[in-house]
Amino acid sequence: MYKVLRLIVVIAVIISSTGIAFAEDDRLELDSLVEKWTESLLNENIDDFLDCYWDDAVRIMYFPGRDAEITEGIDELRAAEAISFEQLDYRSMNLIYDEPLRFFPRDGRPTYIYPNSRFSFMDVFEFEERRGRYRIITQYLMPHPASD
Repeated sequence: MYKVLRLIVVIAVIISSTGIAFAEDDRLELDSLVEKWTESLLNENIDDFLDCYWDDAVRIMYFPGRDAEITEGIDELRAAEAISFEQLDYRSMNLIYDEPLRFFPRDGRPTYIYPNSRFSFMDVFEFEERRGRYRIITQYLMPHPASD
């Protein structure tokens, strides 16, 4: 687990050392997108949830002791999330995320590290702007370092 923590710290240092401030409008749009993602997850609204992703988005879920799960494209994401919505009651779980860490690299994608220390996991979102709007292009779901 310490390797995961070290990797996260190294990535954060690299991103922050090369970062420049995007326009405040970009940050507000990304914050709004993450809020929409969270609300659609809690409300189990699959259409709003998927609207947060580009059609070619990739989600990688990794937890020690289990095989990594890679979901590629909006159709696979829809199928995977439909199963989760059927099996889990997100609203009753009361998923409250910590404040995200926001990175805006000069030559890369804006990235939010969105921890949920209460449930010992975190989402890392990479965003991409196309046609004048941002969406999630890559999502990593993995253990929260504090869960060691």
